[in-house]
Amino acid sequence: STTTLSAMLAPLMVQKNDTTALPWSSIRLDKLTVKNFGFAFDNRLPADRDTAVAPHVDWKNLRLEDINLSARNIHYTAEALDLRVDRVSFREQGGLDLQNLESDIRLDGEGLTFDGLEYDDTWSQLHADRFRLGFNDFTDFNDLLEKVSVDLSVLESRLDMRTLYYYTGAEALAKADLGLLLDGTVSGPFSDLRTDLLRIQSPSKDTRLTFKGRVQGISNINTARIDLQIFDGITRTADIASMLDQMGMGINTRSIRKIAPGEPISLKGSINGRLSGLKADLDVKTASMGSAQVDAHLAKNGKHMQVEGSATSQNLDLGRLLSQPSLGTLTADATLAFDNTGGKTRINLTPARIDHFTFRGYDYHGIVAEAKMVGDNITADIHSTDPNLQMNLHGDIDVNNRTKERRYRIGMDLDTVDLSALNFDKREGVTASMSLDADITQTARGDLLGEATIRSLRGQ
Repeated sequence: STTTLSAMLAPLMVQKNDTTALPWSSIRLDKLTVKNFGFAFDNRLPADRDTAVAPHVDWKNLRLEDINLSARNIHYTAEALDLRVDRVSFREQGGLDLQNLESDIRLDGEGLTFDGLEYDDTWSQLHADRFRLGFNDFTDFNDLLEKVSVDLSVLESRLDMRTLYYYTGAEALAKADLGLLLDGTVSGPFSDLRTDLLRIQSPSKDTRLTFKGRVQGISNINTARIDLQIFDGITRTADIASMLDQMGMGINTRSIRKIAPGEPISLKGSINGRLSGLKADLDVKTASMGSAQVDAHLAKNGKHMQVEGSATSQNLDLGRLLSQPSLGTLTADATLAFDNTGGKTRINLTPARIDHFTFRGYDYHGIVAEAKMVGDNITADIHSTDPNLQMNLHGDIDVNNRTKERRYRIGMDLDTVDLSALNFDKREGVTASMSLDADITQTARGDLLGEATIRSLRGQ
């Protein structure tokens, strides 16, 4: 039992008038070698002893097999146990296969300290200047998340979420198989971890973040909270989607992968809130697609992610961002709501004040727009005071590229338009004004089929 284990490691001091105490105050061993050893203890209640083996360590029912240990300079006193472990390996019934651990180790009344730690369990490979687990008694491991603290200084290491789940049993990590490269410091109880500076890198190395922050309550994904201040970061949308998939959060990430494919995106700002509903205040920049300041709320709804908030863009290349070659750059203030519930992407834009927007090579100014996109359909209301396009328009447009056909349903009051200036007509000085109601389909060949009613047409 853990009580027996604690007693075994208690100080071996001779007590006055205690005839059962061991007759020495310290033990020294130059070297200790253990081969193919087994160890088990069971501190469960009788009613719990028929339960299935958990897929993570059960600190009340610990069973180790194939223990191999090589240690030296062992010194056991009333105050502490000190030793140098050159190598230790074992297999645990919950699934961990520890390939190697080497370190200078100290066990005292305040916890367990590893100096110069090298750790490898096939999932994670850790290199740490110092790793300390703070606890009062080994029974504290029965409630590891609340009663055990950590102080870690890690150097260019790989930490897999499966290792964290194995040791903590945290529900939020149950389906995760994501590995991250780490460099920095982490401290605090497992239920309330903090870092003043931590650098992380995704397995693909496409995502790199330097930040400080705090993670609370990882035992429950619905109440877990993060507070991060990102000093410097870079990522790609495909890598974000891949990491969300590997975290096992059950989010449909197909629409994320379609945004700015392959483009490096730099990030600065903050992310705060529960994992089930985050608030992001980020400065987002790309090398060749422009930039945006984003203030957004993110919420997980079943298998889908919902986003709403505001964004201000500077020279944002919508054509490349959305893989629509006819679109160009955009500078605008906008309030944006987004979700992909039921597998359909939905975007609400209310309202957008557009300083400039490029389409077919012309730079539009003075536009206010409200728009909604559901799947492959866009509904928009546009008011333009651009000198070459003065109009009010309501449009319903099907932009399904898979069918190679597009349907346009448009109601428009056009005060004036210069088709030459807007690059719709190669002839010089082609202008018009009119009212239009149209329902037109553009075929894969580019032909226009449908009906249009034109009133008050004037042109030259």
